[in-house]
Amino acid sequence: MWIGLLCVVGSYILSVCMLHVFNRSRKADRTYHLVLVTKDNQLHIEWYIRSLFFITRLSGKSISVTLIDEGSTDDTLGIAERLSKLYELEIMANRPDHSWEQWAESSQRDEIVIMHVSNQKQLVKLPLFE
Repeated sequence: MWIGLLCVVGSYILSVCMLHVFNRSRKADRTYHLVLVTKDNQLHIEWYIRSLFFITRLSGKSISVTLIDEGSTDDTLGIAERLSKLYELEIMANRPDHSWEQWAESSQRDEIVIMHVSNQKQLVKLPLFE
C-alpha cells in the first residue's frame, strides 16, 4: 500500500516538474514590470514583495519591480531597501519635478503594470494570475 501511495505522489511531483520545464521552454522572454506606488504601507509592503516574487518563481514568469514612494513617514522605505538586496527591486522616491506617471510612459519596459499598494482591489490587474 505504501509503495503504491509513493508511486502516485512521485508521479504527481514528476508531472508538475515536467509542466514547469515545458512552460519555461515554450514561453517568450516576456518580462512583466510591476510598479508599486506606496505611501505609509509598512504593514503590507514586505508581504506584497515577497509574495510577488514567490508567485513568479512558482509560475515560471519573469518580473521586475519598481517601488515608488509618495512620501512615507513610516518604515516603508526601510523595509523596501532591505528587500531590494534579495530581489530585483528598484526604489524611487516621488520627486516634485518628476512624476512617476511620466516615468512609466517613457519607460522602455516590456509590459508595465501600475498598482497602488493601498488599493487592494488592483490585485486583479497583476499578470501573474493569468
